[in-house]
Amino acid sequence: MTKQDFRTATMALMVAVVLQILALKLCKLPIKAMEWTILSLVLVFGCITLLLRENFYLQIKTTVINWLFALVLVIAEFGFKKNLMKGVLSEFITAPDAVWRRALLMLSIMFGIIGAANLIIIFNFSESAWVYVKTFGYPAFSFLSLLTIITYLMRHAATRDER
Repeated sequence: MTKQDFRTATMALMVAVVLQILALKLCKLPIKAMEWTILSLVLVFGCITLLLRENFYLQIKTTVINWLFALVLVIAEFGFKKNLMKGVLSEFITAPDAVWRRALLMLSIMFGIIGAANLIIIFNFSESAWVYVKTFGYPAFSFLSLLTIITYLMRHAATRDER
């Protein structure tokens, strides 16, 4: 992948994220804090990448976003006693607090691993390898991790119909 290809992809990503927000606004759907955060980070790191003509800044965005998500989840849980995963899923699943805490920690670890793996790949492999892992590896790892977390929750939880 050439530097120009990467810059073109960066511009396409920036446009796509802006269009996503515009589409949500046009459909009068709520725009969540996570979507605003991703938009902000994509625009900031994308602009830095384009202005400095250095791909590293866009590549590092993956680490920043994933570590930020992990940090927010952990701080909310242990600093404010608010399990954000439970807040989203408790309408559908009832589980003991210890189960919710473990599931949230698993999710936080998943975000941490993706962030760390991203740094390893940036500094030790080619840009093409990074693009491949970003496109296929991280989504596959996320899917398998989320499947594991959901399976764990379902094994230790009762659905709304079973209450």
